[in-house]
Amino acid sequence: MRTIRRRSFLALGAACLPLLAAGGCKWTDFDDLKEDTWVTSTGKPDNAAASWAVAIARLRQSGSGGTLAVLGATEEIYNDVVIGPTGDVTITNELELGNQLGIGNLALEPLLLSRPDADEAALVTMPDGSQGSRILVIRSTAGELKPVSVAIAQPSGAQPSGATYMVSPPQGGTGPQTQVLVAQGGTVFGAFFDSAPSPQPACVLRDDAAAMAAIDIRALGAYRPAGAAYDDIIVLTSGGKLMVYDGVAFNGCMAPQAPRPGLVRDLGFTGVQTGSQIITLGDMPYVLVQMHDDSGGGRLGLYQITASSIDEIGAPRDAARLKTAALFEPTGDAKRYVLAGMPSAIVDGADAGQVQVIEVDLTTGFAATPAMTLFDAQPQSNQAFGRGVAELPYNGKKIIAVAADNDVFLYFRTTLYGETREGR
Repeated sequence: MRTIRRRSFLALGAACLPLLAAGGCKWTDFDDLKEDTWVTSTGKPDNAAASWAVAIARLRQSGSGGTLAVLGATEEIYNDVVIGPTGDVTITNELELGNQLGIGNLALEPLLLSRPDADEAALVTMPDGSQGSRILVIRSTAGELKPVSVAIAQPSGAQPSGATYMVSPPQGGTGPQTQVLVAQGGTVFGAFFDSAPSPQPACVLRDDAAAMAAIDIRALGAYRPAGAAYDDIIVLTSGGKLMVYDGVAFNGCMAPQAPRPGLVRDLGFTGVQTGSQIITLGDMPYVLVQMHDDSGGGRLGLYQITASSIDEIGAPRDAARLKTAALFEPTGDAKRYVLAGMPSAIVDGADAGQVQVIEVDLTTGFAATPAMTLFDAQPQSNQAFGRGVAELPYNGKKIIAVAADNDVFLYFRTTLYGETREGR
């Protein structure tokens, strides 16, 4: 683990800027503050992963300290990273997914999800030797990995293109349950953790056009309509359409299903790639959409879903090199932020990457300028800082975690929140 000082003070030290202008504040002043540093970087452990932190996700949401799930590639490594109350870091539970589960390669942007209502994360991937006939949903809970196999009705060989936790409709005599929904092409598949029904639920989703045109799903989300017992499904397509479907699609459908009437919106962004995200926030509900294409273009959009429409809040925010996003809600603060990861952004002449922390208002949309911008103190080419971002519950508060190629950065205090470690 290395402690970052110097330029990471951008997350903290606006008060030093007048002194810099007057020549009264030196970088070396910060280098001497070993016990007062605010960000640490946990480097790649001694394992076979060529790129260790390709994705991170919140694993534990309560208790002292905090815990992240971390994925590495090209040797498929899974780790729990446990951050103690004082900021000490322990890397535990190393598992080689290839040896255990037959995974030869992870997707370039792995689908690693945090369960919203429990201490659990899930990796959605395709195992070797399946010839596109099945997908694995690998649950991480209490230090164990539990794979759930999802049959695919029409094998394509492609990696899954979207996934979300959702509360499923009742089925087989059971009440609603929190499960994972997986997309491949234009079909969604239900992953049941307990007593899975036979056949495995699957549903083909279509566009709203009269011809019921095929769609290519790039991201999934879920939300609970007012008065409902289960979630509806939100879909982002490669053509840039945001659509809402009745959650009964999770249980399978006898014929291709169209979206709910009126709940279709063309976002004006085409070529959407896998790794784009739909993040639900608020009870209205509102959804934050992160989308990017394969040419370096990216966009953030904020939308409200009503019973009959999808309404845009404020103007969308174009962000070159955008690849990841997460919602950040500081403890005790009414404000919301989006952590916008741009892992190939240019910093000091190197394509090292950065994370912009942008305020989100449910009435006006995105703030014009970031509240702060995070990046490594010593940026390096292809560092991929921001390839993963997460809000991490820590010591009863929330902090920011950022993945780079072989490091996980933990921000224990910033301008948005005070010191979170015990004894500091």
